[in-house]
Amino acid sequence: MKSAQPLFSRALFYKNLQRFWPVLAAYIICVLLFGYGLANSIPIDTVFDKDFFSQFIYRGSEFLVLLIALSSIVAAAAVFSFIHNTRATAMINALPFDRKTVFFSSYLSGLFMIVIPIVILFFCLLGIGLSYGVLQIVPLLLWLFLFTVLTLLLYSVAVFVGLLTGNIIAHLAFYFIANFLLIGTEVLVKGYLGRFLYGFNSNSGYIFEIATPIVYASNQVYQFYKGNVQWGVWIAYLLAALLLIGLAYYMYRHRKMENAGDVIAIHRLNPVFKYGVTFCSSLAFGSILLDIFNWEDFFAGAIVLFLLAGMVGYFVAEMLMQKTFRVWQTYKGFVVYAVILVLVSISVYNDWYGYACRIPDVDQVEAVAFAPSGSNYFNARLLKADHSQVYMDHMINMPDSLAITYGTPLSLERNSLYDSYSYPVMENFSPEEMKSLWAITPGIYSSDAGIETVYNLHRYMVDNIDNVRDAYRQYLQDRWDRSDEIRYYDLSFVYRLDSGKLQYYTFPVILPLYPEDELDQQILSNLAAIAGSQEQRSKMAEAVDIEAENIHYLDVNFHVNRYVRLQKEMAKAGVTGDSLPTIEVIEKPLEIKPEDRGAFLQAVQADYRDMSGYEIFEAEYLSCADVDMRVEYTHLPSYNRFRERNYHFYLSPYNRHVFYFLQDRGYLEAETVEFIKESTGK
Repeated sequence: MKSAQPLFSRALFYKNLQRFWPVLAAYIICVLLFGYGLANSIPIDTVFDKDFFSQFIYRGSEFLVLLIALSSIVAAAAVFSFIHNTRATAMINALPFDRKTVFFSSYLSGLFMIVIPIVILFFCLLGIGLSYGVLQIVPLLLWLFLFTVLTLLLYSVAVFVGLLTGNIIAHLAFYFIANFLLIGTEVLVKGYLGRFLYGFNSNSGYIFEIATPIVYASNQVYQFYKGNVQWGVWIAYLLAALLLIGLAYYMYRHRKMENAGDVIAIHRLNPVFKYGVTFCSSLAFGSILLDIFNWEDFFAGAIVLFLLAGMVGYFVAEMLMQKTFRVWQTYKGFVVYAVILVLVSISVYNDWYGYACRIPDVDQVEAVAFAPSGSNYFNARLLKADHSQVYMDHMINMPDSLAITYGTPLSLERNSLYDSYSYPVMENFSPEEMKSLWAITPGIYSSDAGIETVYNLHRYMVDNIDNVRDAYRQYLQDRWDRSDEIRYYDLSFVYRLDSGKLQYYTFPVILPLYPEDELDQQILSNLAAIAGSQEQRSKMAEAVDIEAENIHYLDVNFHVNRYVRLQKEMAKAGVTGDSLPTIEVIEKPLEIKPEDRGAFLQAVQADYRDMSGYEIFEAEYLSCADVDMRVEYTHLPSYNRFRERNYHFYLSPYNRHVFYFLQDRGYLEAETVEFIKESTGK
């Protein structure tokens, strides 16, 4: 009766350590240098606070994540290097061990080499914490758990990928491809859809970031010291690592020895490899060719370039698998791929799926953020302030309740790391707090009238989507000949529904400056109605309703470069001497005197009240000056982060009350005002 083979052989384990000890030694040296750098980053005169250690242990963790990723593939490629060589494979199989013993002995020896340095770094951090008297054992154990799980997962990926191939170069390449395969494919697909699918919106983040541990851990590391760990994700990582170990063992048991040296050692996966390379090559290199030839507006030409890039990938994959250049007889597979790609591209280009016709039920809309220029990031975050982090530093008129809640330090002791106070994170607001932010933020519409005004534009776009799409593509083709007559808009709608979900919609539009077509006129009319809505006007006016005595400075900065160019053009045209306007008066910021600041802001408010909707909309594109001011809210404590706030807004020639004020108070002369208006096309 044949005796049962052990799961693990100490002889094989020690043999791998004897052969590949430089891998372990190099990794240990790296983590010791890393730990030494952390220790040296603590200033001698540091005053430690209660959260110092929990923040300190995550310093430089992005680098540590990359170090773990690199060490995992080096260790896996070393201990499983025999599977890539026919002679070495035969020698291993001749040993008195079955494949189970060989696999687990090799796997555990490699895992040992990359876990031990993490444990050593753990004790280094433990020693630093004890020596400075700031040790927090629970955060440190959490650190050990997170980076051990990450190590186990990345090493298991490296081993699993190595068993798919019989070539060590392919092993290294496939490892890095596997780590970024899902998120990379998502990036390529979104890029493809962004080129061909009208109205495609890619601002909803990356679905597969969580499925990319290197990216996820690097991006989320700043959350770890706060204890904001998504345990479900890390448990899933641990389970995925165990699953990969099982799959790797299964493949090793059934792996054919003669496949060592093949790019794909499991031949049943050859079609997956071939068409995967073809698809990724089409999207990646096709996009590069598209940019080189500048054929983004030429649909047929773009498809040809995508097919050429895919063809290169297809035949290169065949050459790698067959180990010969004579692979042209396999063209039939590419023909099938080409037909599918062309059909999919045509369907996407013509939107057979009705993607751009989607629109929410207005009765389910709680609020909507709209921006004609596509810059809707901060307002979109405010729409989900009840379950995400937001930024309020730019809000000059935030409610005192929020300024006190999120501006009061967690402790009156300064943070030793940054010599500043630690403040509450501005996230997960209550519904009342969130809606109070909506009520003061221009570009967010939460009133019934405001929502209806924005919704009317969206409904008009959807009802006329074929004409809107065709007009946009036609303008794209003609834009070089009419660049001075048209303007590009990226209409962005972000709806917050009663359920709390956000829905994103984007419509790129090109409109003439002086539209004659009914379609263009109607879109512009809707844009003017949104800009001039009562909700938008009142928010803009309330933002500058500030007590003059609280203003530290209020400066007007004119766009001097534009005026210099105009002066040169006028000089070339023969305008000289006294007839040539001077720009000295606007070369430096106009400092509004303390006694004039209240009247200046009243003039701004009067402009917001009197300008037409079209003028408010156009003002952003005809900006001639920026206004910067700093305000101190003296009723807040000195340590409140919002006691002093900066605010920035722009002026346009439509700010008639403001320019009359500047002229009346002697800041500008009449000819300078006319010169400014002329430079903006007014």
